[in-house]
Amino acid sequence: MGQSLVDVNNQISPAASTNDQIEKLEATIKALQHDNAKLQQQLEDSTLELQATVDEFLRSDNERKRLVNDIDEYIRVDLERQRLIKELQAAKRLAEENSRLKSEFLSTMSHELRTPMNAIEGFTSIMLSRMGGVEFNEKTERYITRVNINSKRLLQLINDFLDLSRVESGRLELAYQPFSPVDLAKRWQTEISILAEKKNIDFELILDPHLPETVYGDEEAISKVAINLLGNAIKFTEQGKVSLALSNGGENWQISVTDTGIGIPPHAREYVFEEFRQVDQTSKRKYGGTGLGLAIVHKYTRTMGGTVTLQSEVNIGSTFTVTLPIQTKHESVESKQ
Repeated sequence: MGQSLVDVNNQISPAASTNDQIEKLEATIKALQHDNAKLQQQLEDSTLELQATVDEFLRSDNERKRLVNDIDEYIRVDLERQRLIKELQAAKRLAEENSRLKSEFLSTMSHELRTPMNAIEGFTSIMLSRMGGVEFNEKTERYITRVNINSKRLLQLINDFLDLSRVESGRLELAYQPFSPVDLAKRWQTEISILAEKKNIDFELILDPHLPETVYGDEEAISKVAINLLGNAIKFTEQGKVSLALSNGGENWQISVTDTGIGIPPHAREYVFEEFRQVDQTSKRKYGGTGLGLAIVHKYTRTMGGTVTLQSEVNIGSTFTVTLPIQTKHESVESKQ
């Protein structure tokens, strides 16, 4: 810093002129003012730095508080998520247990009902065939015929429930045996063509010449799928034809059932494979049925490692295609997947 006033006074001699003293004093004052300005600037800079430090500290403190709040919120959300997961798992276990109990009940009841229904259907068929010299008039025959028809219908319904309950309860055991796809399709043709003739509907069988002569599979399960599809096709077709086509798809083979029936609207294609679902109540009243046929087709096909697809146009017709893996030797479905 510049000279102090004491130093200045000591440097001024009595002989010095007044002007020299004034000039020295002014120079000293200017030096003091310059030093004071520098100190003032340094003070302002230090104040600004201190303020910036305080602001940064406050920002950091606010950020820390925000992070703490975010962590607390995350912990709360995670605990809530874990609670919901546990509730969903418990609800899933309860639903699975209820489904298992329902399937076991349906299976047990179906078995209990099948025995008397088989007896009713069998004895009425014997009576209608006049075996054993049974004699009755025309009116009695109508009654017996009605009992026979309805017992067959009820027996089919019981069988559908039983089939569905077997799959849902995991008790469907597939018996893989060698069979000829061509011979099997011809048996389906013999069985279904009678129903087609009753409705004056043409039935067409199309066989791919490249089909393997023999494949391994559960012939009964595959027949159940095909007969369900063919039965539906004939039921919902008033005129035209129903086609059954078997084709070779390389590693898979396809069963396609095509009809010229009422078709399925787009919104109904999402649920037609669900249990007890039909296109609408009008169809249910007109054509009957419980809505189990396609559910059985879907579940059986999936159990056999296959898929089922649908193409349909309203008032034009529908095509259901079941794709199954070709197994030329006895191997499990899991090994093909």
